Amino acid sequence: MTAVLDTNVLVSALWSPQGSPAQVVTAAYAGSFDPVVSEDIMDEYFRVLTSRELSLPVPAVREMLAWFRQFLLPLPPPLAPHRCHDPGDQKLLDAALAAQAALLVTGNRRHFPAHVPHVAIVSPAEALHRIRLPRTMSDDR
Repeated sequence: MTAVLDTNVLVSALWSPQGSPAQVVTAAYAGSFDPVVSEDIMDEYFRVLTSRELSLPVPAVREMLAWFRQFLLPLPPPLAPHRCHDPGDQKLLDAALAAQAALLVTGNRRHFPAHVPHVAIVSPAEALHRIRLPRTMSDDR
């Protein structure tokens, strides 16, 4: 399974290591799904996660950025002209469409079209129900 992670998921994961966004990132690290990352997305991850205003822990940010960089893909433009309500999020939807990702995980679903064929736009909590988690991460033992 592949998924695009909105930058807000990464920020939330770093702020709250016990929340759903952190569990989604941990699932990615564990190989439960492959993240889809374009150059535009990687640039946004870097810009936001290293901003002084957020004051995120530098070692954790460096580790996270290095890990996501390994999934960088040269993606073609998407085939279907779906538009986001927030133009800043278009790069996420474009990457999901171009890579045929199963999920686009975001804390702001209202920024995206209500229906996009073949891509489920879900919250981090919803993503956890769709991702095959390693046994040690699953709550339903």
